[in-house]
Amino acid sequence: MKSLAILMIIPIAAPALAQTTPPISARVEIVGEAPAACVMKAPTVASGLNATFTATSGTTGEIRISELVDPITAQPEAAELRLAIPVICNAPHRLVMRSGNGGLLRQGGTSARQGAFAQFLTYRFGAAWANRRVTRGSDIAGQLVINADSARTGDVILSFNVDKGEISLVAGTYSDQIIIEFQATN
Repeated sequence: MKSLAILMIIPIAAPALAQTTPPISARVEIVGEAPAACVMKAPTVASGLNATFTATSGTTGEIRISELVDPITAQPEAAELRLAIPVICNAPHRLVMRSGNGGLLRQGGTSARQGAFAQFLTYRFGAAWANRRVTRGSDIAGQLVINADSARTGDVILSFNVDKGEISLVAGTYSDQIIIEFQATN
């Protein structure tokens, strides 16, 4: 007997092979934010005459005038100091400086004169930053301000100058506080 073998192909698998499955995808976003900030490091002396600087912490220090007055006349001697402070600001910002007393005030004294003697001594202070140099008298009301319209890094140079004077000072300790701030404006 002869047998006949019939091969029958059933088109069941063909449609499954012809279909393409769209890829499954996912998206992950990585997001971070760098907040606007300014950072100051410890100051160093750039130059000085009749004055020294001592850091008392990372962001504070003391300028000491070696000889505030001539020992014979009690009149103010010239003094100057320049400090370099490394600064990083990653956004537009402003530098603000202000005097606490408006000048060197004798401890327990007032800005009023005592006869031929003074208890208050003005000086000049300034800053060089963001391609600008600003200097002013300590007795001028308000703040010294330098605006920077972009991020910046480098050394701000601060200057403090006492002029040789002609009015004798009352004996005592004279002091002032200078506040220096970098404020991010973004």
